[in-house]
Amino acid sequence: MIRLLKETKFKPQFVIFENVAMIISKKFKDTLDLFKEDLKELGYTLYDDLLTATDYEIPQTRTRYFLVAILNNQKSFKFPEKIESNVVLKNFLDYDVPDKYYLTNSGYLEKDNKRIFKHKNRDDIEYEIDMNKYFKGGICGIDKHTKFAISSRIFSIYGNAPTLMACNTADNSKIAIESEEI
Repeated sequence: MIRLLKETKFKPQFVIFENVAMIISKKFKDTLDLFKEDLKELGYTLYDDLLTATDYEIPQTRTRYFLVAILNNQKSFKFPEKIESNVVLKNFLDYDVPDKYYLTNSGYLEKDNKRIFKHKNRDDIEYEIDMNKYFKGGICGIDKHTKFAISSRIFSIYGNAPTLMACNTADNSKIAIESEEI
């Protein structure tokens, strides 16, 4: 980005940089500081902050780093004020969802206040939902087949979840949806 900004005849008035929250950690701080210094040398005024979508009425817990750079201090900038909210995943889900998007049927085994569902097409895949956690929100279960810890988590519709993963596998975020029988 810096090379492009240095080589262009007409610099953009605004540059927005977004990255993972770890970019401000000790491990990456020196690199980020160099990037910011380059932007300042190019005439940009910088505004940066860590933002979490839950602070803006979106039930997503992933914190991101944002940097807004404004050329020649042409305008002032302020990140939006945080909004206190009770929004949860359930507020954003469609109710008329085709069956192909469901991983299980409504049948389950019950054991110690946990419900164990089998994948609707594969008996070797099980999902375990802890009903004590389900109604509290957050992580409420586990995909016992998935080896990668983050993608094995199952989230309740009564809480928040991390962003959906951008991958081409079935190994992404899973949300437990209550049926009429729950």
